[in-house]
This record gives sequence, C-alpha cells and structure tokens, in this order.
Amino acid sequence: MELFPNGGLDTMMDRLSVAMERISPGWSETLKPASPEEIEAYRLAAHAPRLPLAYRLFLERAGNGDGGLLEKAWDGYSQVDLPALMEKGDPLEAFQEFSDEPDPRRFLLFSTHWTESDLYLDLDSGGEDPPVFLFARDLHSGSFQNYLFQMAFQQLVWDGFLCRIADGSSKLDADWFLRRHLPGYARDPLGGTPRERMETARPFLDPYPLEPLWFSDDTHHCLMGEDLAVHLDTTWALNFTVAGRDKAQVEEIANFLLRTMRAPENETRRF
Repeated sequence: MELFPNGGLDTMMDRLSVAMERISPGWSETLKPASPEEIEAYRLAAHAPRLPLAYRLFLERAGNGDGGLLEKAWDGYSQVDLPALMEKGDPLEAFQEFSDEPDPRRFLLFSTHWTESDLYLDLDSGGEDPPVFLFARDLHSGSFQNYLFQMAFQQLVWDGFLCRIADGSSKLDADWFLRRHLPGYARDPLGGTPRERMETARPFLDPYPLEPLWFSDDTHHCLMGEDLAVHLDTTWALNFTVAGRDKAQVEEIANFLLRTMRAPENETRRF
C-alpha cells in the first residue's frame, strides 16, 4: 500500500490516518473531534464568512486534539485545538486597532504559537482547500491538505530513519544562490520568493534516486526513495532535511546541498 495515498477532500482524513498509522501506530486513537456546535462557535468568534471544507473535515476529526501532527510545528508547541484558538481574543477588534493584524474576514487562524508564528488560511482563494500563510503574509503551503501531509512526511523524516541531517541557509545565502543560478533574478525581495527558490533549487536533487510526492508544492519539495527521504523547505530561505538508512549517502546529499545553497563566508560579506 502506498504510504501517502492521494485522493479527493472527501477521503482526506481517512488517507491521512492510513499514513500516520504507519508512521506512528495508534495515532488515530489520540484524535479528539470537535462537535458541529464547537466548529460553528469558532467560525462566529473568528468572524470567518465560511470554513473551507478541508479545514472543516479536519476539525470534525481532530478539532480538539490532532495527536501531535500540527502541534509539532516549529518547536513542538503550536496549538491547533479550538479552545486554544478561541483564547486568542477577538481578531476583528485586533485588526481594527492594530494595522499589522490580519483581517479575519480574509485570513482564518488555524494554528497559534507562543512566538506569534501563527498560520492562517487565505479565504479569498475562493476554494475549499485554500493555501496556508505564515503571519497572514508569507506563503507557507500550497493548500491545507498539502500542509497536513507535509507535516506527516516531516514526522516520517524525523522519526522513521536511523540517520538524519537538517540544515539550511539564510536570506543572504539564498540571494547568493539565486544570483548564480536564476537568470533575471531581480533581488526583490532579497533572497527571492519561495517559488523562485524552489524552482531554482529543485533540479539539483534530480540526480538522486528520489521521487517527488504528490503534496510537493512551491514551498515544500518532499521526495522519497528506497530507504531515503529528502524535504526541501523554501518558506524562509533554503532549508533541508535528509534522512535514510545509509549514513554515507545521507552525508553525501546533505554536503552537496550545503555546498550548492550556502554562500562562502567571504561572499556573503560583499552584500
């Protein structure tokens, strides 16, 4: 059976459970659903004109506890359960009082963190599976369904292999990388956009025995091979995790990516 089965939104949570049960047996039993009344109460409190189907399906299965899947984002202290989201206060009042707060009628909060690294769904996308934004400003994932499976893949990468190397680069490194490899790169913004970084970096992984997974997008490139997995993350700059059974192979790929994506120290000082 395929580890990460693809399909429509109507089977999203069942397929996610199939994947997570293979990665973390017993995961489905830890989920705590939200009632229709709790879901509607959050929609009203959030001033959201609607709840996209993908997010509603998630809440119906895991609205009061997701078994650690999305809660493990950042340092493991994200909160995605409805009671925690309700404690954030009235988002419309915050938007009206502070110019840097997102308009809740467009951006729906679904994950909060003590560092304010909050994640939102862009309701203006008009679809039932909208993109995910960090700070309601920076693209974080191409869709909510993608984000769920990207987080499942991340858990596999971190917990499912004997060897793992995680590293990355800064915006200055990304700027250096794009100036070398992206014709017409305008340096606005510095370090490029997530899409520019992804489209430029992705081909460097082509020589390796890896196949991209269906939930890869402009911010997360998720690849698997036999006893090998790579996660390329361009949400901030150029970050990656390489995991596998063969330590030498993991080190070879990680070192190649570092040489390719990170500027020599004397180069970054020229900016």
